[in-house]
Formats: sequence, structure tokens, C-alpha cells
Amino acid sequence: MLKLLTHFAALTFAVTIPVLAQANIAFQDNSLGTNQAIPNKLVESLMTADQAKQFLSKSYSGFYLLQGKVTNNKIRFEKVRQKVSFPDASLEPLALGLAGLIEIPVYTTGSRIKTRATAYIAFYEGSAAEYGIKNALTVPTSVDGEPNTTVLLIIKQKETSAARNANMRLANAEAGKRDGSQAYFFQLAI
Repeated sequence: MLKLLTHFAALTFAVTIPVLAQANIAFQDNSLGTNQAIPNKLVESLMTADQAKQFLSKSYSGFYLLQGKVTNNKIRFEKVRQKVSFPDASLEPLALGLAGLIEIPVYTTGSRIKTRATAYIAFYEGSAAEYGIKNALTVPTSVDGEPNTTVLLIIKQKETSAARNANMRLANAEAGKRDGSQAYFFQLAI
């Protein structure tokens, strides 16, 4: 019985230390860092450390998770998962439109292998320059004025085979990534 209590105490201590270590990171409410729908490591792997820290810690004004559908060997995003969207469906058409700008080739090795992709879209107040983004695509809107909203679009594509695929983008191959994940930045006036 004493041996069982000793093992239980050691296990409790081992589990508590990592949880306390993560508690020191300051994330604002409604930020990617606190959002359970998107892994923090995915965000960190797709941008510089400073950019990732800003996007993970700053509060977003809207967040949408979209599911990808394979059509003509391209993945298109047409469905929003309502349960994880924030705050409501007000920016949903804009999120679908921005995701529709991206066409992704399907990474498969056979016709029976179904690939999947998930798009995470977060809307932030402020220009892309405030986040250190130099290559953001400016999207024209009906609002006149300078872009005041930055949109982060992360696409996580699962490759379903263990084989190295020749269709993978060069950037992913150089980074050693096999899943086809990419980050895209947009700026627009809302």
C-alpha cells in the first residue's frame, strides 16, 4: 500500500510540473494560445518566433475553423464548423471567401487515399506591418481606407501516406515538413 502511494505521489508530481510550466505563458482571452482547436506548435512551426508569439498571445476578433473538401484534385474549403467559431457567423462569408482564394494540390499516392485539410482563420485588429508581416496580400473591400485588419489563415493538410511525394512544395520539402501545412497573411479594411 505504501509503495502504491509513493508511485501515485511521484506520478502526480510529474504531471503537475509541466502544467505549472505552461501556466507562466501569458495569453489573452480569445487568443490562439488559449484556443484548443489549433495546436500552438502548428502556429510556431509556420512563422518566426516573434510572429508566433504575437499571434498566439494577442486576442483575435474572429476565429473560424473550416473543413476542406477534395474536388478535381484540389482541396477547397466550403464548410465552417460552427461549434468552434468565435464570436458568431458575422465574418463567416469573409472567412470562406479568403479560404477560397487558396487552392491546394492534393498530396496522395493513390486514388483510395483520402486527404483532409483544415483551415484556421483568425481576424486581428491592426495592420500586417504591426505584426512584422511584409508579404501580406491586400484584399480590396467596399470600405475605403487603409487596411485595419490582419487575417491569419493556417491550412493544416494531412498527408496520408508514408511515401515522399514529388508534388510537395519546395518550401515544405526544405523544412522537412511532410504534411503540407502553410500560413497565409491577408490585410483588409473592415
